[in-house]
Amino acid sequence: MGRRKLEIKRIENKSSRSVTFSKRRTGLIKKARHLSLLCDADVALIVFSAPGKLYQFCSSASNSMAHLLATYEKSRLEPESGTIEGDDQDLELPLQCTKFRTCKELLQEVDRLVEENNTEELSLTDMTQLEEELHDALVQTRHS
Repeated sequence: MGRRKLEIKRIENKSSRSVTFSKRRTGLIKKARHLSLLCDADVALIVFSAPGKLYQFCSSASNSMAHLLATYEKSRLEPESGTIEGDDQDLELPLQCTKFRTCKELLQEVDRLVEENNTEELSLTDMTQLEEELHDALVQTRHS
């Protein structure tokens, strides 16, 4: 008997959702471990459950989670040192939203501008830049 194709949507039954979370979390950690071993990569994984419980995985025995996160932050601040040569555009996406640290901040700014309805305040270049940042954030969110 083969597997059924699951529709990706929120599981309404709380106990089923909890079981699925546990199984998929375990599978995700297993995949992260395999990626680390096969490719000799440092992998850090952070998962928060719905109630807020933290689950984490850090592949590097010599480096702690805090060290890997500090390395990540450093690479975000220094885009030249953190890039890999090649045509891989996905690695450059987080660097395109420079004005806002997160997509959430960008969306909050858009909401604020829409609610205030201050279109006279925005120039055409501001609106074009905001549109480009929204597009970049959307692409980044879809790739995550």
